[in-house]
Amino acid sequence: MSTTEASDAAEQVRVQARVSDPDLVRAINDATSDLSMADVVRDALRNELLDGETDTTGEVPGGLAGRGYRCLAEAVDQNGGMIAVSAAESLVASECNIKKDTVRSTVFRPLKKEGLIGLSQHVNAVFIVVKVAEEGQ
Repeated sequence: MSTTEASDAAEQVRVQARVSDPDLVRAINDATSDLSMADVVRDALRNELLDGETDTTGEVPGGLAGRGYRCLAEAVDQNGGMIAVSAAESLVASECNIKKDTVRSTVFRPLKKEGLIGLSQHVNAVFIVVKVAEEGQ
C-alpha cells in the first residue's frame, strides 16, 4: 500500500448506530426513499457537525443539471429555499423533458456534488434545499 493509499484509508471511518426513536426512524425511512442510507447519514452528519461545509465550487454545471438548477432556483425565488422532493422531481422532469425517475441521477446528484442543493429531512417529508450559486452563474 502506498503512502497516499494509507492516508486515504486513514481518513475513512465506518460508523454504525442503532436508532429506536420512532420519529427519527420515520424520517430516515422517508429520506432513504430518495437517497441511500449512507448518503442520508453522511448528509445529516455533515450538516450537524460541519454546518454543511463541502469541497465544492458552487458553480452551476452545464447540460440538464444546469437547466434543472435554474428551474429549482426560479421555483424558490432565486434566493435559496426549500421544495418538496416529489414536487422538485416533477418540476425538473417537466422543464428538462426527461422521465421523473431519472431526475435524481441526471440532475440532483450533480447539483448535490457541486453543493448547490442539499436535503432537509423532516418527520413527515423530505425537502430539497436550493442554495444560491456563485455570482455570474
